[in-house]
Amino acid sequence: MENKELRPKLGFRLLEGRLSINVAKIGDMNPYVKVVFDKEIWKSVSSKGMHPKWNDSHKFIGSPNAQSLEVTVYDKGFIFGDTEIGKRSIHLNDAIMGHSTEWWDILNPKNEIVGALLISFEFHEPDLSLTHSTNFSCDLRGHHYAESSPIVPRIKKMQSIEFSYMTPDSHKTLNFSVNPEDEAMKLEQKRFELIAKKEKLKVEETNIKAKIEKLSNDSNKLRVERIETKKSTEALKAKEELILYEKRMIENEKLMIEQGKEEVARLRESLNTSFNNLKQEKLKLSAERRLLEKKRCKLTESYKQIEQQKNKIVKCSYDRFVSLDRDTR
Repeated sequence: MENKELRPKLGFRLLEGRLSINVAKIGDMNPYVKVVFDKEIWKSVSSKGMHPKWNDSHKFIGSPNAQSLEVTVYDKGFIFGDTEIGKRSIHLNDAIMGHSTEWWDILNPKNEIVGALLISFEFHEPDLSLTHSTNFSCDLRGHHYAESSPIVPRIKKMQSIEFSYMTPDSHKTLNFSVNPEDEAMKLEQKRFELIAKKEKLKVEETNIKAKIEKLSNDSNKLRVERIETKKSTEALKAKEELILYEKRMIENEKLMIEQGKEEVARLRESLNTSFNNLKQEKLKLSAERRLLEKKRCKLTESYKQIEQQKNKIVKCSYDRFVSLDRDTR
């Protein structure tokens, strides 16, 4: 059974993130990160928003053959379930070669960049006999040229000579022994120096390729941003024209409303004049009505008087007729 104390340890610290899309169905996102290294799975705490800050860490105990880890960012969904935002695979070579703390882009299933994570790595080796699981190991005994070298079986008989092979972040110095008087050993030393230079050139070439790729990605980003800016400018221009058109329409409506107000004022003044005229006519009619009422009352009195006189005349005539009739008899 393998002793875990002798297995290499990988320190992983998740600092913060910058996300460019919101996959949440409702409201803000609650992103967290899942890391798979060898057979070990670790999940970070969840943060909030498009710029989460986790500052969470974990120490992995991987096998010597473990070469990469997979980092996936999810949005923690409390109702609809978790949604993947993006992920990437990080090879330990890239982490060792000058990238112990760096921003790493994450990609969606369409290989589109949807954000970046700031990650810090720490490499711990409990014993010098253990090597990194990369082709740029700093331990000579893990190098593929060491097995065929005549130095290995003769180490105890030889004088100590220092041999430096440094990766950009490890800066390790290795020691092995050679016999200065042995020409073959000198040639072997030169050979290893050339191998070290070759490996350093490979490292520099990989770094240059990474920088070129990064510049290419930045150029693509700038191109996309330029296109988006152009689209946004055109959209803003169209919106500005629409706003100016609506402003003109509002000005015309305002002018029509002002004209309507003036017309209403004129109509109101005309109605007030008509109302005053009608009021005066009403007063005149009331006065004439009172006069007619007085005349009617007078006529009624005259009619009563005439009726009384008529009755008197009729009565007198009747009395005379009766008197004449009596005399005639």
